[in-house]
Amino acid sequence: MHCEFRDLDDALMDRIVCGVRDIHLQRRLLAKPDLTLQKAIEEAVASEAAERSAQEIRKSSSPRLAREPVPVHHEEASSEEASSSEDDDVHQTKRERRMFQQKSKGQPECAGCGGNHSRAKCRFRDAICRKCSRRGHIAKVCRSAPSDTPPSSTRKSKSSLQSAKESCFALTNCRCPSGTTIGQTDSPTRRKLNVTVLIEGAPCDMEIDTGSALSIVSWSTIKRLVPRVSKRQLDSHRVHLRDYQGNDIPVVGVGRFRIAFKDFSGLLRLVVVEGQRPSLLGLDWFDALGLEVTGINCISNAETEGLVKDFAEVFDGTLGQYTGTPISFSLDPQVAPIKLKPRRVPFALKAKVDEQLDKLIAQGVLEPVDHAKWETPIVTPVKPDGSVRICADYKCTINKALQQHAYPVPVVQHLLHSLGEGKVFAKLDLAQAYQQLPVDDATAEAQTIVTHRGAFRCRRLQFGVSVAPGIFQSLMERLLQGLPGVVPYFDDVLVSADSHHQLFERLRAVLTRFQEAGLKVKREKCQIAVPQVEFLGYLIDASGLHPTTSKIGAIQQAPTPKNKTELQAFLGLLNFYNMFLPHKATVAEPLHRLLSTKTPWAWGHRETA
Repeated sequence: MHCEFRDLDDALMDRIVCGVRDIHLQRRLLAKPDLTLQKAIEEAVASEAAERSAQEIRKSSSPRLAREPVPVHHEEASSEEASSSEDDDVHQTKRERRMFQQKSKGQPECAGCGGNHSRAKCRFRDAICRKCSRRGHIAKVCRSAPSDTPPSSTRKSKSSLQSAKESCFALTNCRCPSGTTIGQTDSPTRRKLNVTVLIEGAPCDMEIDTGSALSIVSWSTIKRLVPRVSKRQLDSHRVHLRDYQGNDIPVVGVGRFRIAFKDFSGLLRLVVVEGQRPSLLGLDWFDALGLEVTGINCISNAETEGLVKDFAEVFDGTLGQYTGTPISFSLDPQVAPIKLKPRRVPFALKAKVDEQLDKLIAQGVLEPVDHAKWETPIVTPVKPDGSVRICADYKCTINKALQQHAYPVPVVQHLLHSLGEGKVFAKLDLAQAYQQLPVDDATAEAQTIVTHRGAFRCRRLQFGVSVAPGIFQSLMERLLQGLPGVVPYFDDVLVSADSHHQLFERLRAVLTRFQEAGLKVKREKCQIAVPQVEFLGYLIDASGLHPTTSKIGAIQQAPTPKNKTELQAFLGLLNFYNMFLPHKATVAEPLHRLLSTKTPWAWGHRETA
């Protein structure tokens, strides 16, 4: 099957020719033997300008004769008949223009397709006509007798179909591999989203389809679920369905069935179609079932909102405070306290720094003091959203006196492999993670920062302290120990499960422990019940780990190294995804050889390849 609109410019040009209201302009366009889209636009614009100028002249000479200009590209469709016959007008105009071009050039017209080539070279020699079902030509040049149905009745039937005000939606008629979203490519990162509803008390697995205006099931499915139903019990339909190829889908009828899902139970409208087709849960059921679309590839329902409501204290957006023992540092008494002067804050960042200082003071993180034994200057890295983060340069002060924490930071690959298999995921993000942990008085004094507004004692654990990562990671692992499918990594907690029901059970267990410990999460950064999630630089879904698009792009767009230092940086970026690079050591051997102190730097064709 071949689309008749093979050339977009050609199709747009036909739209312009048949859509203009100026009959004189339309005749001029049809008379041009070498008409193109650009020429049609130029001719229409010129006509508009001429009409506008003529109107102004008439207004200045005789106001009574002035009338409002009619835009060339304006088109009024007051009824469904205009839209239903638009495609026919396009094809008719297209044929007339081609016939005029062929006659003017004296070229033969192909009887198979109407083109300006010989019949022997026509690629539609073996095509089946949709109009007469005969082989050798296509419908637009078919010479068979027209249908007995009068044009008025045909137009009326088209109008009645459209008057039902039901959106036609794409319904696939192909069998796709299990787990692949219908109508999409067989990609491991694009999955179905299914829910189980009860239709007249019988469970039915339906695919959530946000692109479908209606909820539908096949006749074989509804007969299996409700054996007593008959086609005579279904109401007559006034909807017209087509699949993604434009083929009509026969509709058996429309019925109202008792649907049960979660807390909902009631009668809902269901369209029944012929053939073996997937059951689709469309947009017309979303409100009744409490479903809503919250983002791309992210469907949340009443259960998600119920989870947030049940743990409102955890999601309230305020700074949490750990209810356990305050953090205490072990400082080497042999190291004398260090006091440094405050560093200058750039004038452009001063207002943002003051805003963050006021926020931390209001949260109880900072406490103004006159002086302290330890005083550390601050650094102000800028976040992606433009705000600043108040950090301290502790490597110049207390990090020299702190003993290394015994708890090691876990290896990323070990954490990911311990996750196990899952089909649905959630990621929780702790707000101001370190600053949810209170410290004792001695540690608060040791963490004192000095700013352009004076010194502040830090009552919570601060970023930049060398032992802070180990302290926080050990606390999170002890807190969530024993929960299956839960992987904490600093302020991110990944939860995986085989089903939505199991996922929410595990989420409730995690949030219960957070609530008891006084920890809180940032709702805006949390992802709940998603088919894939980005975690620690990897894309995780039901089929396993995948590299992210951003990191692949960074590797592909990395500049050519100009020295050994830049080469080391590039190889470090490459080693992050070494599990996805078969024979990486062999392929990158020329690059590793350049790092040898005995090898002079020479970047050539072998290294580039």
